[in-house]
Amino acid sequence: MKYRRILVPFDGSDHAAAAFTTARSLAITNDETEIFVVNVVPMTLASSLSASGDPITGGASAFIDQEGYAAMVDASLENIKKEIDDVVEPLLDGMPAERVHIEAVTYPFAVSGLTEYASNHDCDLIVMGRRGLGGIRGVLGSVSYGVLRNVDIPVLTVK
Repeated sequence: MKYRRILVPFDGSDHAAAAFTTARSLAITNDETEIFVVNVVPMTLASSLSASGDPITGGASAFIDQEGYAAMVDASLENIKKEIDDVVEPLLDGMPAERVHIEAVTYPFAVSGLTEYASNHDCDLIVMGRRGLGGIRGVLGSVSYGVLRNVDIPVLTVK
């Protein structure tokens, strides 16, 4: 089966890089396939980041207006996007860069952010890394388990 739009959740881990490499292997055989590499930043974390991506520890920087807050979050998301691009670029290995879309988005929770992103972008496959640390949830981690249970498209987990 040829997939047209593959979502790769990306948290910077080696497992996420392995998931991207797997998605690239699937996508490179079809000139129309696109890969969406997405980092979902929980809103609670986004509200505590400075423009440099460092945590805000209080003081005057904690008191900003809504416009300043939006600018700070946008700058943090751009920094995350650049970090992802720095990791993904060497992994392209023949995959045209224009077919790889990198985004960092805020959402209340990673699972709901990923499932909504997949739906909104008509993704037909999710390839994601897993750590396999969750004893209660079997061999899948909590995010991969949550995504698997909340989408109607295939999910390939990579360790």
